[in-house]
Amino acid sequence: MTEISNKQINKVGDRIKSFSENEKDLITLINFRDTYFKSLFELSSLIKNEIKFENLSFLLTGRLKRKKSIIRKLRRIENKNMDLTRIADLGGLRIIVKDRKDQDIILNEISKRFKVSKQFDYRDQNQNYKSIHIHIKH
Repeated sequence: MTEISNKQINKVGDRIKSFSENEKDLITLINFRDTYFKSLFELSSLIKNEIKFENLSFLLTGRLKRKKSIIRKLRRIENKNMDLTRIADLGGLRIIVKDRKDQDIILNEISKRFKVSKQFDYRDQNQNYKSIHIHIKH
């Protein structure tokens, strides 16, 4: 694949937002999204192999955002000024644990080893979804 600039990628995002994308744009979108795979794999390996969570049981999964979800996110009214290259969740890891205490342990260990640029704590909201989302610079 030829190297493509952020400016070119953002132009693809603009065409998607305006419903004027073509097949080549969609291929570029997928290729751009797929560049996150290597970082996801490296980060999951580091978490699995280097962080020792003594007596802590967890499930680690990862995913790249689906094409349909990226397009939907770009087209949201509230994201009208968002560039494709600024979407923070094109790739993501999930660590599933049994309780809040284990969430705190994992968050603490990850924060010690990685640069956490953003953190969103949804555990105290009045809903069943009890999670912490963090952005890691890798």
